[in-house]
Amino acid sequence: MPMINKRFGHQKQKAFTNSLSSDGEEGTIYIYDEIDQWWGVSAKSFLKEIDALKTAKLIHVRVNCPGGDIFEARAIQMAMVNHPAKFIVHIDGMAASAASFLIQGADSRIIADGGFLMIHRATSGLWGNGDELLSWGEALNKMDASLCESYVKVTGQDKKQIQEWMDKETWFSSAEALEFGFVDEIVQAIPVKNEFDLSIYNHVPGHLTAAKKEGSKPESKYDMDSIARQIRLAEVCI
Repeated sequence: MPMINKRFGHQKQKAFTNSLSSDGEEGTIYIYDEIDQWWGVSAKSFLKEIDALKTAKLIHVRVNCPGGDIFEARAIQMAMVNHPAKFIVHIDGMAASAASFLIQGADSRIIADGGFLMIHRATSGLWGNGDELLSWGEALNKMDASLCESYVKVTGQDKKQIQEWMDKETWFSSAEALEFGFVDEIVQAIPVKNEFDLSIYNHVPGHLTAAKKEGSKPESKYDMDSIARQIRLAEVCI
């Protein structure tokens, strides 16, 4: 059953690069793009990047990400958990949606003062008959349950509270993310400016709304070329 993946219109930044310190002890990876196996940051590409940092005992993962594919994000999370190096995640701008649990694979999580973290329920654009849609609805609910358990384990928050936050699509300020256990530390830094179009979400803080280029033509969700680019098999976004 084909599903149409969400897309986050954005001005391309330093999407996915790595660097190694002069002594080879520390490495840095940037995730400044959406999580997607086709044209964003994929689990496969993440593994390739950390493999290139062969001598690094400490790897910094710098994140400014609007979310993306749930399964790719889970695989990236587990790649950090299973890797021998220590990982420190730095939320330079936002860790929204799938990125909010991707970061939980790190040994510690740091957010810039003024950064944001967002959690919500798994979603997907769907096409199929009634039975297929009902079946997929059940699958989405199971994914929500799995995500909720992950957040509970990391934050120590009550399961009911996490579920309420997910239901409402909750955006946490840096102070709130620290208070509720999603991150371990706040650093004084100027957050990376948001360059993503977050209009697919319902409760985005006003100042995070990316300005459209003057005179640009908005992409119609019914544009056939757009739909052709977005169709994926078994992709789910959160």
